[in-house]
Amino acid sequence: AFAVVRQLSMSGSLDPGCEVAWSRPIDEQEEGTSLRYLIFSNWVGTRDFYCVCRAVQVDPPAPDAWPPRGESAPERFAFAVASLEPELLVSAGLPPSNKGVEHGKIHISGITLSDDGNDGTVVQVMADVDLVQSWWKPTYVVDSEVRLHVIKTA
Repeated sequence: AFAVVRQLSMSGSLDPGCEVAWSRPIDEQEEGTSLRYLIFSNWVGTRDFYCVCRAVQVDPPAPDAWPPRGESAPERFAFAVASLEPELLVSAGLPPSNKGVEHGKIHISGITLSDDGNDGTVVQVMADVDLVQSWWKPTYVVDSEVRLHVIKTA
């Protein structure tokens, strides 16, 4: 399941409604870390995101931590995304705006895949995103867009 998530992340398919998705590995030796550029456009507006992503198997907990002695921790994988800070965009020579499209901000977004112990997988999706929309759009409308995106991703 994790190989599928990693492949979908590289093609942009984990981002329903994404019109442009560009992804590039940061370092061949640091497998699983990449930069992404995404553009979304719908009736709410157009926004883009410059992001750093990480897709890895999560290390098991320390021996003295959960789970109880004698039990093994479930295998777990994570795909996490966060926006690059404006200072990093500038230092990398990236524009503060793309033809007037404001950058949205992904505080954190991610997917975890965990072995459920019964030959199945538990999938969890979460997002904390600021779409940076115009002042005249009600907050509940913009928040609804984020909720729908998370549901479609799941």
